[in-house]
Amino acid sequence: MAGPATPPKSRTRPPNPTTTTNTTMVKRRSIKAQERDFRLSEAILGIQTRKYKSANAAAIALGLRPDTVRRRWIKELTASGYAPSHRILREVAEEVRSNRCRVFQTQ
Repeated sequence: MAGPATPPKSRTRPPNPTTTTNTTMVKRRSIKAQERDFRLSEAILGIQTRKYKSANAAAIALGLRPDTVRRRWIKELTASGYAPSHRILREVAEEVRSNRCRVFQTQ
């Protein structure tokens, strides 16, 4: 007759009681990345409020790469905030080409 079943040994190491563990698991962003993100947001807001004529002008004024500003601006045009699908990109491109986009209309 066999004795009580023992649980299988864990393959992970038990925590070392002499070391302290960091309880916050949030990834911290560098100051430089936060500043760049702030400038990107400022560029998008400037494009939407017509402070800048184009994404390229906003990028040059704020010292950012034009393709980064353009990409973020297109993402802002989608409601979800995720990268837009090919269909949405075609629609946005058509709006921009035909000057129906509210950013390019004069008041």
